[in-house]
Amino acid sequence: MRTHRRRVRRDPGSRRRNAPLRAPGETGEARAVGVAGRSIYSSKRWERARFLAKRRDKFACVQCGSRNKLEVHHLRPVRAAPELAFDLRNLKTLCRDCHEVETNRELGRVPDAAQTAWKSAVAELARPHRKEK
Repeated sequence: MRTHRRRVRRDPGSRRRNAPLRAPGETGEARAVGVAGRSIYSSKRWERARFLAKRRDKFACVQCGSRNKLEVHHLRPVRAAPELAFDLRNLKTLCRDCHEVETNRELGRVPDAAQTAWKSAVAELARPHRKEK
């Protein structure tokens, strides 16, 4: 006699290869926005919110004023407050470097001294040198 196995499928909100398996119809409040909010970042609604946040901040980083490599940062993380994922009051525009610092601070990561020294050395070499008179 053959036993019927319950059919299981991969979670459609996850892009990971070894995503958790879910039975049809199985949902959960924590999974509503995907793994740590990943599914919101591919939506049209996120594209619009991102554009509006950048326009509000005049297409510049709110911390350093840079206009290069801008990203939009959630003040309250999506994993903590998924209902605020698209709220403009919860978004601010940051350059890549400021966003990395802000995210590391939120997650409690301590910057590596060697990496910081390397970054500053490369930045120093990239600056144009003025000729001395």
